Amino acid sequence: MKTESSRRRLCLAAAVSALVLIPLTACAAGPAQSMTTTQKVAKDCAPAHEFPTLTKGVLTIVAGESAVNFHGETPQGPYHGIGYDLVSGFAAKNCLALDVTLGTAGGSQLALQEGQADLMATFALATPERRKVFNLTDRILFEGMGIISADGSVSTVEDLKGKQVGVQAGANWGAQLREIYGSNIIEYSDLASLGADVKVGRLSAAAVSSQAGLTLTDGLKMRLVKADDTHPDLTRTYDFVWASTKGNNGLTEALNDYLSRAREDGSLNAALADNGVPKDFIDFYLNGR
Repeated sequence: MKTESSRRRLCLAAAVSALVLIPLTACAAGPAQSMTTTQKVAKDCAPAHEFPTLTKGVLTIVAGESAVNFHGETPQGPYHGIGYDLVSGFAAKNCLALDVTLGTAGGSQLALQEGQADLMATFALATPERRKVFNLTDRILFEGMGIISADGSVSTVEDLKGKQVGVQAGANWGAQLREIYGSNIIEYSDLASLGADVKVGRLSAAAVSSQAGLTLTDGLKMRLVKADDTHPDLTRTYDFVWASTKGNNGLTEALNDYLSRAREDGSLNAALADNGVPKDFIDFYLNGR
């Protein structure tokens, strides 16, 4: 089923940054990628759950462009990624077409907050700030800091001592690392530049969210930061969730039921493996440390 949809501007407003405790994709001026409705629904489809959506029969989603999580070969698709595999499965189980807008992570969050979507299919950290604004699912995956280096020898906070280390602007651990190592911690506005500088030796390492780091491993190696009681906030695990419209509890309950079943039947594992996530990282994302 194809529908006409307006183009929307999903540029990150500075005021939203207080809500975002994960690295954000840089926001370019101009409109987001145009929307398209995908996934035909059989006439005899019986939904697993009933809940309201912005448009009857359609799940309107926004997502931050990410090579691992959610991306399109063109603005109109076809789409790929862990998040897309999961959300398309959820839509199919509930007899819904998908209306997709790809933009930045921050812009997608703003669009959801302004009521332009039912769901943000970008993994986000479960924080008290987000809970005030959105409904959040139960944990989908664990997340933690990854450390990227040329040879994979850097895997602890102490290993970063005396090194030039890049972090992405807005990363929740950037300020903490700067308190420890001062001017050796350098902020980057985009992941590509950060990875490139590690590759050519301008940086000894980069500290990033591990899922973001999966996009930077061409010619580099990433290690999950090792747990360390001396630096608990830097080495702890976080909960990755989906955010949906505040107050739409029926949608949240349906998402939690689907995601729980996806974990039990192996669909969640398959979504990770099919999108190139290494086995040791799959084990961490599903089970934590």
